[in-house]
Amino acid sequence: MKTLPRMLRPILAVALMAALPAQAGPVVVNGWASPEPVTTVRIRNANPSLQSQFVHAAGFSAVENATNMFVAWCVDIFQPTRFGSTVHDFSLTSGQDYFGLQPERADLLGRLATRAFGDALTGGVNAGAFQLAIWEIVNEKNDVLDLGSGNFGASRASDGSIALAQEWLSSLPTLSRYSFDVLASPTHQDLAVFRALPSPLRSAQANGVPEPGTLALSALAFGGLVALRRRRSASGLSAAV
Repeated sequence: MKTLPRMLRPILAVALMAALPAQAGPVVVNGWASPEPVTTVRIRNANPSLQSQFVHAAGFSAVENATNMFVAWCVDIFQPTRFGSTVHDFSLTSGQDYFGLQPERADLLGRLATRAFGDALTGGVNAGAFQLAIWEIVNEKNDVLDLGSGNFGASRASDGSIALAQEWLSSLPTLSRYSFDVLASPTHQDLAVFRALPSPLRSAQANGVPEPGTLALSALAFGGLVALRRRRSASGLSAAV
């Protein structure tokens, strides 16, 4: 599939706006949201341990309450996603609260979105790269974000997603123009929902009143694992089918 022209990307973002309330209802992950072919890549994690395995990294489409379509990004490599399964136990939290004593991870994710969110849904390589960069930020324990070394690693991708993800990670902006919330579940991958922050000019025009920070105003993109173990499970792969 051809890459979307840059001028069409804001239109795509508007089309993918979620209409989720602050407390999400039942959520179903329906399938891929980003253009195929989907990235296949080998990932591994040292601590907590995730055995080296091939997974898919790409956009998923989802729907809440059977009517509100949206997309999001996986931030949990230790739990599976299954196509067509309904998840009833999502709780909504801010990105800052989700990462708690590690606020730098939330900041880095916002800066990543600032750098690359506009391109993340334009093709399979871009979607895979954005997801890999998220996993690196969430799971890395070193100061250097390097997909080839450290606590988290990726290799043997079916496309150029690793190189693109590393390019983005190596050129993050100083300031973030994005925030995000997380749909967290004890039974499903936790999903990040990104949104652009209001510009300083718009904030001034609104007399300092921030825009509502709900999922209903978010233009999103989703990526997920397709063959990952449940948290702390020693075995038992699960695939989205």
